[in-house]
Amino acid sequence: MVVLLVVIFAPDAAEAQVTAPFAVGLRGSPDGAGVNLRFFFNENLSLEGQGNYSGGTSGGSGKSTTGVCLVEYHFLFLDSRFRMFLGGGAHYGSWERYKDASKAEGLFGLDAILGFEYVFTSVPVSISIDAKPSFNYVSGITIFPNNTFGLTLRYYIGAWEDYDSHLQDRRE
Repeated sequence: MVVLLVVIFAPDAAEAQVTAPFAVGLRGSPDGAGVNLRFFFNENLSLEGQGNYSGGTSGGSGKSTTGVCLVEYHFLFLDSRFRMFLGGGAHYGSWERYKDASKAEGLFGLDAILGFEYVFTSVPVSISIDAKPSFNYVSGITIFPNNTFGLTLRYYIGAWEDYDSHLQDRRE
């Protein structure tokens, strides 16, 4: 699925004269934290990778470690510093279900994401909030509760000023 979306939307990146920056960040959630990488194919399409750790939720789910890959579409508002993104992907990892390490099991499933991001123009930094519900397909279909809500701080690497100017020009 990820490859299909990249093949469909990546040709738009070849038309762009300005290279979109690459982002590195930290994602915190009420039950854990992780690292975040985002690569833009064009101003609207990105590939995001997350490495998440959770100590478990207050509802009784145990510790987990997951790797997540998401394809996201970004909707830019009139002011290009604000954007909404949505997408989907998959996760893989391990889960000590029910806070019992002896019952650790593998994780594999599908994820969705919906979020809002604000990009500061004076520095190549953004902050975003998101909801990332997950469905696990190991040991039956279950809702995977860890790392569902997140707050992410990202640092953009690359031709930031050129890219920001490009987005502003497209909105005018």
